[in-house]
Amino acid sequence: MSLDDLGSVALGQGVGAIGAAGAVLYLCRHDGLSLAGSLRMGRSSDGWELIPYDETLPITDALRRRSAVWLPSVLVKQQLYPALAAIGSGFGATASLPLVADDRELGVLGVAFTGEHSFSAAERLFLLALSDQIAGALARIADGITVGPPGARRVCIPLSDPGRLAAVQRLRYSVGNVRAGLDRFARLAAGVCDAPLAHVALVDQDRTVVGGHGEGPLGADQPVEESLCLVTLSEDGPVEIPDATRDGRLSSLPAVTSGAVGAYIGVPISSEGHVIGALCVVDRSPREWPASAVGSLTDVAAAVGHELAMQAALRDQRRAADRAARLRALRDSLIGTETAAAVAEIAVDHLTRLPGVKGAAFVPAPGSGDRDPAPGAMRGLAVDAAYSTPGVQECLQLHLPVHAPDLTEVMARFSALLPDLLVLGAPAVVAWPLPTARPAVIVLALEGGRRIGSSGEDVIGEMAGVLARSLARIELAGQDETVRAEMAFLMEASSQLDLGLDVEQTLARAARIAVPGLAGRCVVHLVDDGTLRPAAVAHVDARAEAEMWTEQQRATHPTAGSTAGFGLAERVLAGGRTEVGTVAGCWVLSVPLRAHGRLLGVVSLAQARPGLGGRPPRIPFVESLVSRIAVAIDNALLYQQRDEAARALARRLLPPSLPQLPDIELAARYHPADTALGIGGDFYDAVPRPDGSLAVVIGDVCGRGPQAAGITAIARHTLRVVLEDGASPSAALSRLNRTLRSSIPGYERLTTAVVISISVDGLHTEVTVCAAGHPLPVLIRAGEPPEEIGTVNPMLGAIGDPPFAETSIRLDAGDTVLIYTDGVTESRGPAGMLETDGLLLGLADSAGLPSGLLLDRISDLLARYRDRDDDDVAMVAVRLRGQPVL
Repeated sequence: MSLDDLGSVALGQGVGAIGAAGAVLYLCRHDGLSLAGSLRMGRSSDGWELIPYDETLPITDALRRRSAVWLPSVLVKQQLYPALAAIGSGFGATASLPLVADDRELGVLGVAFTGEHSFSAAERLFLLALSDQIAGALARIADGITVGPPGARRVCIPLSDPGRLAAVQRLRYSVGNVRAGLDRFARLAAGVCDAPLAHVALVDQDRTVVGGHGEGPLGADQPVEESLCLVTLSEDGPVEIPDATRDGRLSSLPAVTSGAVGAYIGVPISSEGHVIGALCVVDRSPREWPASAVGSLTDVAAAVGHELAMQAALRDQRRAADRAARLRALRDSLIGTETAAAVAEIAVDHLTRLPGVKGAAFVPAPGSGDRDPAPGAMRGLAVDAAYSTPGVQECLQLHLPVHAPDLTEVMARFSALLPDLLVLGAPAVVAWPLPTARPAVIVLALEGGRRIGSSGEDVIGEMAGVLARSLARIELAGQDETVRAEMAFLMEASSQLDLGLDVEQTLARAARIAVPGLAGRCVVHLVDDGTLRPAAVAHVDARAEAEMWTEQQRATHPTAGSTAGFGLAERVLAGGRTEVGTVAGCWVLSVPLRAHGRLLGVVSLAQARPGLGGRPPRIPFVESLVSRIAVAIDNALLYQQRDEAARALARRLLPPSLPQLPDIELAARYHPADTALGIGGDFYDAVPRPDGSLAVVIGDVCGRGPQAAGITAIARHTLRVVLEDGASPSAALSRLNRTLRSSIPGYERLTTAVVISISVDGLHTEVTVCAAGHPLPVLIRAGEPPEEIGTVNPMLGAIGDPPFAETSIRLDAGDTVLIYTDGVTESRGPAGMLETDGLLLGLADSAGLPSGLLLDRISDLLARYRDRDDDDVAMVAVRLRGQPVL
């Protein structure tokens, strides 16, 4: 599609759908100095008309703010944009919507009416969606990157995919917490390949190095089209290039033509379902890479992706906790307030505690016959001066936030506040409307370089909602007893909904809140793949409640006349509006369950039976209740999703399954001390080896929780890599000892581990044991008491290059070797500490037990000693199949 075709289609839709008199599409020139071209409805246009850039126009204001400008009348336009008075356009109401995609400003869509027009919510939503579609089409026209010299194949990479860019941006914020760990991963990658250079890079429009080893051409950020990483991202998997000068994908890149890169190997790093970057290893001269390099680097890249995702999840949890704490503190402060003045003082107090906020003012609009019916409050900003500014007036009229991110914007919109801003040292301002019946605005002075992002807007928006509800409560306090009862009901409902974050319990409380106080029956439906799914019910009669739930489970969807959905839920889902009606002689009220702009489901209330329960409650009251229910359900669902994500990440630190072998039976158990995330410092693995033998590993990293998880990943993956290459148990522990001492500082590197190697050769089976500062394995054999085997060697990471002695013994059919971490023997409870003797005694009659049953027996034994989770516990049992030899 050409630009002319795009303009014609887009403008035709914009005008035809809402009955506008005209529409214009402006495209930004590449130099950013002007807007290029327009197509106007109602007259012919030869090509694209050049429109000079003018900062006083709403189209440029919308582009600069990246926010739509709605001007419902000529009067509002002249107040906010005086320069328009000199431009005789002949239009009345106008809307200017920025076209932004992939963080690029592409242009503006303008729509105009001949007279006044209020722009309904549906029209605004339609135009915003249309502008997003136009921006996406423009971005696709401009997208596409060619890799390689002229004549090379064209590789189109979805670098501008919004989901991928959002994932990169989210993970980038977490890099600072794990920079040293990423450097260690890069060092491990370089060591695996015996190469001088290795780097971990995130890739958006530019490549960003977030971890590295060695100095060279990969060490600095650079345009992505010049980056070696782009080749890795363009392929379906790892890229292994022995000679970069002869490879058409790399030979023309600056790093290769300069002679800095001779050989290259890279594997993509994935997280959250997107390829977010690459793990790259470089040698300055052409060379062949080890056969195991790609597999080893893939494991390391997976560990990098998991580490970044885990840190991002932890960061999100901390931000969510901080956000919840701020809102809880604000709500607690507002409890018992009886005047709007008290609310205003509390508002500025809490708002000035937000990061980057230097001052605040609570600015009410004057009431009828009273200049200041709802007193304002300030902390560094004058209320009267703020009210007089065009920015506050725009905020009051349009009911939208107004941003002034620099002094130029401040002079244009908030000039009366400039003296206060200079005293505060705050060159930026944001005005935020309060959604109240009596208009009011929050004005915040921001420190230099601050701009309220999406997360900051969410916090301010929710705080504004809390303040608005408090003001509404106070305003309604003087009304009749019905309204007072409603407010008391809402406050009690909020308290009930705040009791926990379990999804099922929250849904049950949501249904029970309305019964019997508001209705005889209540059903909560959630949207599931575009249809309604029953989630919770309540009924004044417990037996009828059980029957209603059974009926819901049978119903495929709540149709008209169905008592499960009371007949109106589907209509609410289709129209997004509250529906009131009568079904089978009972009044029914169905309200959309909406939170943060998303339709979660429908809450339906109804009489238990005709004539019982009187009239339905007031619709605004029920909608207010349902909005609280929606937020509570949304928070519970979000908490559940984050908890599941964190636990999924934790599971990836351990092998997904143990190998199934004909001669050897394996079983493992893992119980982390940190039950919140399910991760800790203990690890285990089972590694089939090239010679047919099996290596089994167990270890314990110093510390626990997220801090130990990164070192756990390094230890497990290092041992897996070297054992897969055929290293003996002692050699594998020596390699891990060197890795820990070279990459991890201080006591954090202290680690204990056991490696056993099991070789089956005809009728004979030999096990070789090597323990480094770790509890010795236990041999369980029929006819003999359990005994420890092996020799105690130094702890890993403690000294430079110690010898690690091995012990080899023969295994018979039915013999079991148990390896475990010290969380087993150090379990402490009312009966004292279990210790090694207690474990051996508990295993006295366990010979011949299947491995899984043996570990279950030990878990039962620990339950008598372990009254609290002080340490992680990991156990692996290795049993030679066959009947024990007595």
